[in-house]
Amino acid sequence: MTVDAQVKNSYFTVKQAEATMKQLGLKVDDNGAKHAFQSAEQLLSLVKNDLQDQLIFLAKEETEYE
Repeated sequence: MTVDAQVKNSYFTVKQAEATMKQLGLKVDDNGAKHAFQSAEQLLSLVKNDLQDQLIFLAKEETEYE
């Protein structure tokens, strides 16, 4: 598996986890749990954005990393 494929796989996994945290945060009634899910969602959003930036970089340098 190429670096590009691994980063794409990681991106979509993190994106799915982010969506799950958002849904759980909306469903839970406990404020502590809600805050924990929202914090996790925000952290995953940052990771997702970093992975997206890495994908853009890899697309520009594609031949070097294949």
